[in-house]
Amino acid sequence: MWIKPYLDLFPSRPNWAFIIDLLIHNLNLNNNNTKSTNPFLLSWDPPTRGPRVNTLPNEIKNLLKTAKQFNVSFTPIKISKDIKKQLPTWCHIGAPLKTYHKTKDKCLQEKHKSITVKNLIKTSKRLTNMRNNSQCHLPHKDCTCPPCKKDRQVGCPNPHKCAANAREILSKLTPKYDMRTKPKKDSLSLMHQ
Repeated sequence: MWIKPYLDLFPSRPNWAFIIDLLIHNLNLNNNNTKSTNPFLLSWDPPTRGPRVNTLPNEIKNLLKTAKQFNVSFTPIKISKDIKKQLPTWCHIGAPLKTYHKTKDKCLQEKHKSITVKNLIKTSKRLTNMRNNSQCHLPHKDCTCPPCKKDRQVGCPNPHKCAANAREILSKLTPKYDMRTKPKKDSLSLMHQ
């Protein structure tokens, strides 16, 4: 059956699976930064009825209806830091309501190209490097640290504000997806014994 290879999240998945991702994402008019992401990694709930859905092939409509009926989503029991970093920034499955702010997040999306959690971590990391010398970040709009200079070159008007916003988004993630929390030891890891 073709549904199993579609739900495979490895880069080796067939090319048609990536095309289906794009077709499903065309249903979401609010966020263009999740287009290359498998919709089952997002908190966004794709519609199954309406004029936009009627443009999809029947197979994709059936896929969406079946996924909704059986509540298909990415819900690991334990998640490594590497996988947490690879999850999408926008429509994150561990982000509670009111995590995002359309106007505050616009620069992070468009100028900083923050697509994954790893991008947000990189942007917010400069806030931990705050001292009084030219190489360290200063908490104001005209900071001269190298990361802020680079951000201004790509068009960011206030790199410090964006870094603070990135940190705020990361701090709102649920503990399971928060980079600061470590998975609980449960003796369920695979061993040779």
